[in-house]
Amino acid sequence: MKQVLRQIFNKKRVYDQLPLFQWMRNERIPVRERLGFYPCMAPFILSFGDLNKLVLRTQQAEDLFQEMVNGHTLEDDHHWPWYLEDFRKLGFDAEMSGTEWMKFLWGEETLQNRVLMARLTGLIQGTSGIERLTII
Repeated sequence: MKQVLRQIFNKKRVYDQLPLFQWMRNERIPVRERLGFYPCMAPFILSFGDLNKLVLRTQQAEDLFQEMVNGHTLEDDHHWPWYLEDFRKLGFDAEMSGTEWMKFLWGEETLQNRVLMARLTGLIQGTSGIERLTII
């Protein structure tokens, strides 16, 4: 487990240096501009609760690791309203109508954002408790 955690930590350090995160830390760019990608996250974030409830969590935990996963998913499956609140506070709902946002979010340019949840579901199906905990 220590080896797995070390690998996760190393990958997180690399991930932290990706251009998106460098962009977000650049205080010379106005905050609203740095968060311009925020609406594109909607398909993932609004589906995240379902991933927790319907894919990661099991009714009967078969081991300690799945019990940990279940506990984590109970904490994370209801955060999506916070995203909507922040979306409104950032002023995105004033930019376009709901229909215009849906056309954008289900348009070709956001295809990868929508496919992400299906890919994660495919990766998680059939995994053990320890594998699910590692994914989380």
